[in-house]
Amino acid sequence: MHALLPENLALHKPAYQLHPYKKSYVSQAEAAVDGLKNNTEVWGNQCIISEKGKYTALWWVNLTRISSIHHITVYYVTGRKKWGM
Repeated sequence: MHALLPENLALHKPAYQLHPYKKSYVSQAEAAVDGLKNNTEVWGNQCIISEKGKYTALWWVNLTRISSIHHITVYYVTGRKKWGM
């Protein structure tokens, strides 16, 4: 028997970020729900970052329906460095 792959409930759903970085070439909140996660560079347009000098981070996604959630995975900007380095 094959295990079912978990559904990405956030994929392409409405997203919001407090204090988004104001440069047009940097991804906005929607980048966190577009399904892309192979480029974790700051300027790779697959991550979101906050405006310089803002120390409170807030991001949310509207799942648009009531759902049962088993787990949440967050991918951080790593600059392609190995974790913990």
